[in-house]
Amino acid sequence: MKTTILCLASLLSFSAFGAEKYVCNQYNRENEKILQTTAVLTPAQEGEVQEGVPHPYRLALFNGANAVEELESEGVVMLEDVMFEFKSTDAKKARFMLYLDEMEESSLSIAGEEKGDFICR
Repeated sequence: MKTTILCLASLLSFSAFGAEKYVCNQYNRENEKILQTTAVLTPAQEGEVQEGVPHPYRLALFNGANAVEELESEGVVMLEDVMFEFKSTDAKKARFMLYLDEMEESSLSIAGEEKGDFICR
């Protein structure tokens, strides 16, 4: 009985990561050149980001060398396995997808329109 319980417990997956800041640069997949847009995802509160539990985050977009964001959006992050998805909770309708095991496979959409591919660090 004890062995069965230990085996079942080892099969359960509980993912949690410390809330981290991600800096992502837009890039062209064809020639692998970095473009002018930078997305910054920042936790809005401390603590762990747990699988299936919304965690507040902020998304800021910067263009070129501008120090003032072009767009800032409040929202939540949902973690599912290695998929880290930001969805805005304000009227800006921003969505940022980040894969923790493939940081170069990130993407941004605003109001349903794809805005490009990003590589995150």
